[in-house]
Amino acid sequence: KMAFLFIFISYKEEILNEIRTLKLENEVTVLERLSDAELRQLYDKSHIFILPSLKAKDGFHEETQAVVIQEAQASGVIVIATNAGGIPECVDDGKSAFLVNDRSADEITEQVLALLSESDSWGHIRRAARKWVEEHFCSNVIGKRMNDVYVSLL
Repeated sequence: KMAFLFIFISYKEEILNEIRTLKLENEVTVLERLSDAELRQLYDKSHIFILPSLKAKDGFHEETQAVVIQEAQASGVIVIATNAGGIPECVDDGKSAFLVNDRSADEITEQVLALLSESDSWGHIRRAARKWVEEHFCSNVIGKRMNDVYVSLL
């Protein structure tokens, strides 16, 4: 059974309608408004996290940092995300996570199938992801970067 967590619910009704149209109500669980503890439990039960963000056709309102990617990686969940907005800056593509083109369900499917066929490499990917987050996004690293910017402005 698949579970989908909607953090941004801009298309919630359309997605729910599609689930009903495809008669997937017994196959898909839509989760909303999870507590931090519930979210951690979900990460603990998950193997793959997919963030299918879209590039804006007008060049505006693209995904920015996608902190959820760092949360997933730090939790040991393998990330597949689209190459949109600031997402490429959040991962080490091919090592800590995997980027695919936006609007390509086929590429997402191919990446999921590739990961499923290589489950023996999951431990290595998870460790690389955790290391990536620790080296680039922990509070000490971010704090030092911010301090360096302030010092350079003085």
